[in-house]
Amino acid sequence: MLDRFNMLRVEVREIGNYIMFDLGVSERLVQTSSLQSDLNALDKGTFTIAVVAPFSTGKSTFINALMGTNLLSMAVTAETAVVTRVCYGDRPRFRVEYEGGAIEEIPRRGQEMDLPEMKAALRAITTVRNKKPAGINQSGTVCRFPADDCMTENEDVAEVAVEWDIGMLQGGVQIVDTPGLFSRHAVHNNITRRVLPEAHAVIFLVEPTKVGESHFTDEIRHYVQEAKHSSLDEKSRHIFFLINRLDECYDSYRDLKDELRETLSEILPNPRIMGVSSYFALMARRFRRREVTLEDLQRDRHLIMPDPDASQYHISGRLLEGRHVPLLEERSNICEVEQVLGRYLENRGLYMIENTIDSARALCMKAVEEIDMQEQAAHEMMARTREEYGKEIKEARGHIKQLEAKLGNRVERIVLEGIRGNGPESAMIRALDLIEQRKGEMNEIVKKAFKDAWHKRRGRITEGNAKKLIKEVSFEGERAAQNVLKQTIREVHLSIEEDVKDVMKVVRSEFELGKVDYDEIMGQLGLHPEALPVDLNAATKRIQVHIESQFKESIKDVAGEIQRTVDEVAEDSTTMVRKPGLWNWLKDLFGCGEYITTMDKDEFRKKLGKCVDGFEKEYIGYLVSVLGQNTSFIQNSIVAIADEALGQVQKLVSFEITNGNRLLGELEDRLQLELHSSEEIIRKQKETRHSVADALERLNVLHDKVSKVRNEAA
Repeated sequence: MLDRFNMLRVEVREIGNYIMFDLGVSERLVQTSSLQSDLNALDKGTFTIAVVAPFSTGKSTFINALMGTNLLSMAVTAETAVVTRVCYGDRPRFRVEYEGGAIEEIPRRGQEMDLPEMKAALRAITTVRNKKPAGINQSGTVCRFPADDCMTENEDVAEVAVEWDIGMLQGGVQIVDTPGLFSRHAVHNNITRRVLPEAHAVIFLVEPTKVGESHFTDEIRHYVQEAKHSSLDEKSRHIFFLINRLDECYDSYRDLKDELRETLSEILPNPRIMGVSSYFALMARRFRRREVTLEDLQRDRHLIMPDPDASQYHISGRLLEGRHVPLLEERSNICEVEQVLGRYLENRGLYMIENTIDSARALCMKAVEEIDMQEQAAHEMMARTREEYGKEIKEARGHIKQLEAKLGNRVERIVLEGIRGNGPESAMIRALDLIEQRKGEMNEIVKKAFKDAWHKRRGRITEGNAKKLIKEVSFEGERAAQNVLKQTIREVHLSIEEDVKDVMKVVRSEFELGKVDYDEIMGQLGLHPEALPVDLNAATKRIQVHIESQFKESIKDVAGEIQRTVDEVAEDSTTMVRKPGLWNWLKDLFGCGEYITTMDKDEFRKKLGKCVDGFEKEYIGYLVSVLGQNTSFIQNSIVAIADEALGQVQKLVSFEITNGNRLLGELEDRLQLELHSSEEIIRKQKETRHSVADALERLNVLHDKVSKVRNEAA
């Protein structure tokens, strides 16, 4: 059987390690599971029995009864603040393990301590009344510490192991004395909760007067449930209930047992319930060990039992004789309790394997629950991801559609109507109206320029300098006309610039209404947010150069006409007269007289003045005709400006659409990536679930093997 047990232990260790480290179970579940401690205990062969009870129920008295001596403190106050383990040892001693890992043995080798000294040392170490552990001085006696009413957990001592010669504890069995339940110190309940998960068996001591109380019932169910889950023995064979102080409730024991069974019926199908009088057993065994005398027993008012010779009477005090002491032990039922525990411990190795299997099953089942929760969470995450991204994608597509269908059309209409439209507020109409308004001003300016130039020169005009002076007059007129043209074109430029700026403000507003950051787009394109979408200076320069070139061509004809007019006026103002002198007079009689040319200067100036008025009108006429002839060119230039502005605006819209499509693509890619990630999680979870199912099947097969070995051993 030992060989088969060792083989089973190897199989359990193998599958346990697989479940903890290779199956993919979360570290959190592994850490909260008792599987690791069960495997360690299985390797060490350590079997732990936890004794749990409300404080002052007689828990320490029960353990003392098993030990046969009064070592553990039995004070009615809740004192135990550290875990105390009782295990087998060839000589009485206890080992103190500190938080830092140091171990102190009391008494040390070569030292002797009697029972009262050991008891005092143990109490000093385990009590909540001292923050520091007890120690042994050089003489081997216990160091005393000042009393401290601050009931806090001992921060230095991890646990205490008491070694005692108890046959039932041979082979690695240990009894754990936990702090009392329901005490006013929260630390007690915390320590007990830490111990329960590692226990292979649990003994609950029940106060007979508490059975049936609602508070006790609720609390004991809670702790039983924790104990049940600690080992997860499906039949709960590892849980024992001892109704303590049997000596006080012997007559009502059966009713108490039935009531407790009813209390536990919801969580335990067949609870193991026994009665015990821990105090009777302890005192009987101490008497046998000669720790107390018969006189001590006779003075003990708690020792009252039926007279074996006359059951209707009770004996105590001086009536208690030495022959009655074995009856105290028999009456305590401690031997039956030890026999039941002994039979349970005979198969402790198999129970430890079963406990380990059950812990592994529990871990697997929790892993399945966690996988189900994670898979559900992954599905919910996928649904939320689809919903969230779907909303963003829908908004992105709607934004792009709005850009394409609405914003682009609106800004195109704004640009075209605002710059080259037929409305009174368009740049083109305003520019043409401005030119029309300036025609009258051109007439006066050019007229004045000619008159001023003629007035300065007419008094000194002669036949010899007439052409030169008239040319100077025409130059002054031409310069005035050119200045008028330049000023007009400048004003047209300013008018168009103002209108384009107004149009772009409206365009910017449309972008903002469409939730498009105009400034950001301009920045991304390397443009200043306030920059106009067209080079108006260049456009105006083209208009000016074109009109001036045409004006100069027209002026050439006017200049030639001026020169011809001066010649004609000079000719009209010139007459042929006979050269003075008698001789010439005689010669003229014969048709041979000499004549000379003479000019009527007043007539010449008068006629030139009229010509200058004509030149003025011609200049004004040419100027107006040049503007009129170039109206279509100006219109075409403004159309080009509008088209260039429209191209820039459309570029902005197109850029935003491109960005929108890029962002839409990124959203769709992220959606697919996250969905793929969730799908991958679900796939891995399914793989882990299959692996867990395989592990559970292996555990079931292993459990069947253990049952077969137990049946064969029986």
